[in-house]
Amino acid sequence: MEVPFLRELEARILSATSTRTAACLTLEKGIYLARTGHLESARDIGSRVRASFNVQSEPEIYIWLTLLEGLIGFYSSATTRDRVKLQRAYALADAIGRTDLMQYAAAWLAHHHFNMGRYHEMSRWLRESGLSQANNSSARIRSCMTVADAWQFAGNNEVASAWYAIARRTAAEIGDRASIMASIENRAAMRLDRIWLKSIDVSVGIDQISEVESELLGGLAYEKFTESESLLYQALIWRSRLEVLKGDYADALGTISSASSELTSMQASLAFMHDIDLAWICFKLGRLHDAKKSFGLAKNTPVDKFDMDDAAVYWKRMSVLDGELSDGVLAVEYSNRSGEALASFYREVEDLAISIEEFR
Repeated sequence: MEVPFLRELEARILSATSTRTAACLTLEKGIYLARTGHLESARDIGSRVRASFNVQSEPEIYIWLTLLEGLIGFYSSATTRDRVKLQRAYALADAIGRTDLMQYAAAWLAHHHFNMGRYHEMSRWLRESGLSQANNSSARIRSCMTVADAWQFAGNNEVASAWYAIARRTAAEIGDRASIMASIENRAAMRLDRIWLKSIDVSVGIDQISEVESELLGGLAYEKFTESESLLYQALIWRSRLEVLKGDYADALGTISSASSELTSMQASLAFMHDIDLAWICFKLGRLHDAKKSFGLAKNTPVDKFDMDDAAVYWKRMSVLDGELSDGVLAVEYSNRSGEALASFYREVEDLAISIEEFR
């Protein structure tokens, strides 16, 4: 993988004057690998460092190792235990007076809380991260990206763009291609989500769809070029949704079918939408037998794990398909649930906007 950030790290590892310094830099490399989907390589780095040192007596190594293990878990499942590891890294960095590592841990904690929809906690950790003034470049990138994602989710493209620009500029300075890629994909994916939600009630103009498609597919192409395909299953579902929005249902069927094998280990709202998305595509193609089969599977979907915007789409699709493929008895109930989920989503957006008002 030819990445300037990694190349620089590897050169510093080779020229390190102590095994401790080399270990810390190697763990930092592991974090980059985890971020770009190379989880096994990242785990191997963590295991080798843990086996080579008494990490309990090496605070800096322990901080980097705890960050790495927390982020491997985050990118695998985003569990509470992973967040605790990040908090432990922050606390130890504070104890030994390493502001740069405190800021880096805080930046990742802010990112974690954003993903979990805990916006007040996110704001608290953003303040701890130093944001655009952080001593650590990686902390600066991660925290600014989180603010940008938050403003994009809140619907303020202008403020989001300003924060994305700071993150991209810093990422370009240190050769962090993964962050450049993420700044493109995150923005486009959230714009696509909003269009996808809007489309359940009104027709969406092709200009909006084409703009987001160009941005998202450009980001995914860059990811492939840099061998950082950490979003394979998301990419396939995003593409299928773009094809649905354009009315290209045959292409959408092929794309979402390709995604099916990638979803088995994913615990994410996007993955759980698979069955209802497939049912909708088959229904639009007139493949009613397949549509009914996927519709039946969709009834067992764990809706409690959905993001609210996905829940609104799910219940709206269920309402329509119940009327078209079944007896229609539950169509009104499903429609009402869609409305409730939509109202919850906009309350969440409003809560987020209030939480991040200080970060304009």
